[in-house]
Amino acid sequence: MNFLRAFAFLWICIPYIVLGQVRPLKIGDRVGFKEPLAVINWRDSTLSLDNVNKDLIILDFFTTSCTSCIEAMPKNNKLQQMFAERLQIIPVGIESKERIEKLLADNRYMKDLKLPLVVEDKVLTKIFPHQGVPHVVWIYKGRVAAITAGDMMTEKNIKDLLGGNDIHRWPMKDDFYEDHERDSLSFSSGLYSRLLPYVNGAPLSYQVDTIGNQVRYRMTNATVVSAFLYLYSQIQQLPLMKKERIKLDVNNLYEFENLDSIPESIWVQKNAFSYESTWPLLMDHKDRIQAVIKDLSNRLNLGVDLTPQKSAIWLVKSGKSGNDKLQNGKSPTDLKTWITMLEIFNTSFPPIEIDSGLSDRVISTDAVNDFESLKKVLKGNGLDIKKTEREILSLVIRSH
Repeated sequence: MNFLRAFAFLWICIPYIVLGQVRPLKIGDRVGFKEPLAVINWRDSTLSLDNVNKDLIILDFFTTSCTSCIEAMPKNNKLQQMFAERLQIIPVGIESKERIEKLLADNRYMKDLKLPLVVEDKVLTKIFPHQGVPHVVWIYKGRVAAITAGDMMTEKNIKDLLGGNDIHRWPMKDDFYEDHERDSLSFSSGLYSRLLPYVNGAPLSYQVDTIGNQVRYRMTNATVVSAFLYLYSQIQQLPLMKKERIKLDVNNLYEFENLDSIPESIWVQKNAFSYESTWPLLMDHKDRIQAVIKDLSNRLNLGVDLTPQKSAIWLVKSGKSGNDKLQNGKSPTDLKTWITMLEIFNTSFPPIEIDSGLSDRVISTDAVNDFESLKKVLKGNGLDIKKTEREILSLVIRSH
């Protein structure tokens, strides 16, 4: 009897274990994984996929440090309620039970969550390998139907899949994508450049290869703004390029910005491109990059430049000696680093410029959420800030 049980176990696991390792599944594969998964926020302490009696199972891989993952939980909770009869959304975490329980208890986005949370996962992550989260696996009637980014989990897309609509054109996510056809290209054909279409499944990437006396520049699934910001960053240090630093004078703004609030994955699929070109190795690095910028802009029929443009900013300048006592003051830091972090985490703030000679000033900081609170912190450090206009380095893109 023990022999038969062992044989039955091996028969079930053979599709998933190859030479001691779990075999990753791809789109179209049947999911037969039956091991119980440790869960919290559920009626039981374990959950087995084969016991989920729903047409559609969505595995939503997340981490407690992934802001977009956590912010999507209320939306996913509503989707679960909308499609409760045919859908089960299962967030999957690799972190400890205690860490995820703390997130569930303390984070406002987790309030009233009705989804089972897989904790300390060691197998699903190997069956569906990835490098970044959110990473979403759609299992429809026992088979992998799609693997996408988190923004694809929408009411429309769930309806399309449950309704039997064709989804093969969905933008897919494959963090380990390899383009064997392009990798096999030889440099022997001489110098060339070409504009290529979006590659479904491939992540955004920029590559530089040197073979013999040639250098190849390659972009995969780049959008116009990101492509030129990358290129200019190779020849000079750029400030944080917030939206105010991007000046677009173009025929169709929708090709440059996601104005319709559609899933970013779909917008990128519609507007991204791939590009590659080769250049002489002996060419000066800066001259080579500028040649790539010129070639790509010509192929896209655009005029592109990095130049100062007038824009609304906040300007940090010298002030009176600090007298205000800061509450809950944090460790001292240099002004430039602190201002940069404020710009990153406060997307509604305009660009913040610092008068010359002040960037290295060491200051005491405190919580900031608007102009007035920032002004108070700076005043306590003998500084001031004002709203003004100034020419700041900007990426200018024009249609020909």
